[in-house]
Order: sequence, then structure tokens, then C-alpha cells
Amino acid sequence: MKGSVTARKLRLVRFLIGVTILGLGLSTCALAKEKRQKAPPTGSELQLVLDDPANAVQTRGKVTLEVKAIGLYYDFPHIFGFSDEEISQIQGYGGNKVVDLNVFAYYPKDKATGKRYLMLLKSPDAERFFPAFWIKLRNDTDHIINFSKDAKVYFQAPGSEEPVPPVTDLLMDVDTKLLAWEAHFQQTRKKGLLDIPYPVGLAAGAFNYRFGRWQESGFQNKEVLPGMSASGLMIFGSVIEKTAANQEASLLFYEVPTETNAAGEVTVKSRFVFKYRAQLVKEWLDREAGRWKVGEPPQLGEE
Repeated sequence: MKGSVTARKLRLVRFLIGVTILGLGLSTCALAKEKRQKAPPTGSELQLVLDDPANAVQTRGKVTLEVKAIGLYYDFPHIFGFSDEEISQIQGYGGNKVVDLNVFAYYPKDKATGKRYLMLLKSPDAERFFPAFWIKLRNDTDHIINFSKDAKVYFQAPGSEEPVPPVTDLLMDVDTKLLAWEAHFQQTRKKGLLDIPYPVGLAAGAFNYRFGRWQESGFQNKEVLPGMSASGLMIFGSVIEKTAANQEASLLFYEVPTETNAAGEVTVKSRFVFKYRAQLVKEWLDREAGRWKVGEPPQLGEE
């Protein structure tokens, strides 16, 4: 009789322990779910958006130009994406050549590519940026096209009456401003009790790392052979401020050789115009993917 009572007590104890463990497990799951459902960071930045998306590709005679304004960097991992190994090699950055907590905090690792996307053409607060375009040209003429010799390219910034040509000395025109923007952001941003400083010098150093041989790789210096295509990045020195929202801008190509005769001599030159509007775009950080996404974040509780 006594043994049966003891056995019942043991079963009761096991039951209570099981209930307690289950309750702790459910609480842990609830806390984990609550953590997952924490509202993601949000923000907005100014981007150049085509007035008519159909005009992104234009053909004149035997030449086709396709242009894409650089907005979010994820479409160009070979330009803006950096591995941790690459970051550790960046000169001029005060992180002692290691990928430290400062980099982890401000630049999450994109799960799709395993890279961190650095803000090489904009200020850390996204208040200002350098306009840049990825340009692809198809040349079906019998003439070699080189924009530094055969044609002229200009960008008319929002609110400006004077178009500017592409940047030729990136380190002078862009690198110095990037470093100044980083330092200003670190000095003026809100700081909490457990503050993590912004890695000043990282973006400027990364820009140097990636664009050190710009004279050779810039699109305006490429030669597009007959029957071939070429593509590349073109950067302009007109800094666009966030206050330029809703204003118009234009990317202009003049005197592009578009027709040739049998001897390969240019017979027709054409103009290409790509009209843009500076537009504020809402973004949110997808923590699971490790990247910023355009639009409104999902509501809490949504899968």
C-alpha cells in the first residue's frame, strides 16, 4: 500500500515537472516569437525613378542604350558588395583591419550573397548621394564607339540649370566627400547609453579599394566594338540632397554615332534623353534576409 502511494507521488511529481517544462518551453517559444515579430527598422531615401519605365531602353538607328539609375545596391554585388575578407583589407579604415562590431551593427550580412553592402555613393543617413547609372550599349554600327571621344554625356540634377559631365577624378570628387559625410554622421547622430560608433572611414576606404583604377574601368572610357555590347558604371559629381524630392532630372547623351556607311564612317549622330524624378522611397530592414527592402514592412503576426 505504501509502495503504491509512493509510486503515485512520483507520477505526480513527474507530471508537475513535465507541466513546468512544457510551460517554460511555451514561454520560451512565445518570447522567441515576440522577438521575431519585433517591428523592423524603417526609413526612406531619395532615389532617381524613371518618368516612364518603358524608356529605360532606347534605340536610335543601329545603337541601343539601356540605363538603370543606381538605387538599392543589391542588384550590383560586384560593385557594392564586400566580403568580410575584403573589408579586412580596406586601407584608411580605423577598424585595425578587422571586421569589428561597428561593421556588424551598421552593415548586416546579406544572406543571399554572403556580402555586406556598403554605402559607397551616399551618406550614412541617406540624406545625400551621388547620382550614378549602370549603362549598357549595343553597337550594331561599323564604328567603334567611345564616349570619351565620340559622344558627350551629361546629367542635369534636380533643381539645377547646368548639366555636368561624368566624374573623371573619383578620388578627388567623391572619396573626400564620403569621408566628410561619415564623420558628420558620427558627430551628429543620436547616441544611446550602449552606443556603437559608426565605422568612420569604412565607406571612403572601400570606395578607394573598389575604384582605384577608375580611369581604366569607367564606362565613359570603354570602347564598344562593332556588333558588340558593353556595360559599366557612370558616376556624376552633382550631389543630390533629400530636399530635392519630386524634382525632375535628366541623363543626356549627345552626338552618339548611330549610323555608318560601308567604310565605317559615321553618317548619323543621335541624342538620347532619359528623364527621371527624384522620389522618396520607403524601405525596411528584413532581419532574416539581412537586407533592406523597398515598401512597407509586413504587419506583426504576418508570416
